[in-house]
Amino acid sequence: MHVFLVQLDIQWHDAEANFARVRSLLDRESVPPGSLLILPELFSVGFTMNVDIATEGEPSRSRAFLAELAITRQSYVAGGLATREEGTGKGFNTQIVLGPDGDELASYR
Repeated sequence: MHVFLVQLDIQWHDAEANFARVRSLLDRESVPPGSLLILPELFSVGFTMNVDIATEGEPSRSRAFLAELAITRQSYVAGGLATREEGTGKGFNTQIVLGPDGDELASYR
């Protein structure tokens, strides 16, 4: 298995710019199917304590982006995003892992 650690200069609170940066970095590489792509925690917005900015609701753009990566690269993708607990509004730094079909295999918060 090939492992790609995708480190990027995250643009604060700018998910679309961060998605574009990840795509650009991966486009420079030959990613074999079945690889593991690992993105940083809160890769889409930066490590912010502002729950209202970090969380996206459902459907989550960040989760959809990770699923797109998994499907188009036919690889496993791990990335951190912010989730909100129903009822309390409390935010969590959540790591998810998606398979090549875009389905969630695991999560941890």
